[in-house]
Amino acid sequence: MNKKINEELLSDKRFKIDSYALNNHLQISKIISYEIVNIPVGSILRQKNNRIFNIKYSDPSMYLQTKNIDEYNKYCKHLTVKGDKEHHNIEIFNELIKSIDKEDYDISKGIIVINQLNIIMDGQHRAAIILNKYGEDFVIPVLRIKYSRLGIRTLFNYLRYKIKKQVFR
Repeated sequence: MNKKINEELLSDKRFKIDSYALNNHLQISKIISYEIVNIPVGSILRQKNNRIFNIKYSDPSMYLQTKNIDEYNKYCKHLTVKGDKEHHNIEIFNELIKSIDKEDYDISKGIIVINQLNIIMDGQHRAAIILNKYGEDFVIPVLRIKYSRLGIRTLFNYLRYKIKKQVFR
């Protein structure tokens, strides 16, 4: 574990990282470096159910495109089963939509976090809102975290995603 990097990340005043994400899925002990980079929101990827896909196909993005509340509630129910009930529900998502519509994306209130493969680690809902509001080419600042190692499943899924993208373009 790189204690110095972790302390820097936690004390960096340029951005805010959601404490839930920090404590539950950022794998802080495996971080070797981080940087703020500007990328098109459409280049962000999502990993779910052993698949990697563009953020525009994520559950929050699909809700914004279709307004299908039942499908979004199924997604929330799945998260509740995993123990994350207080962070994901339609009311909280609608409040976040209103907030970003009113004040735009502000990294001092919560930065979108990706890994070195552009797979989102935190901020999927914020990314979906920005994508829906401004389009795939809109450039945003994100926190890119480089991990000492990625899981074999993640690497396999990423390779499969890249091959499919090349074959079917």
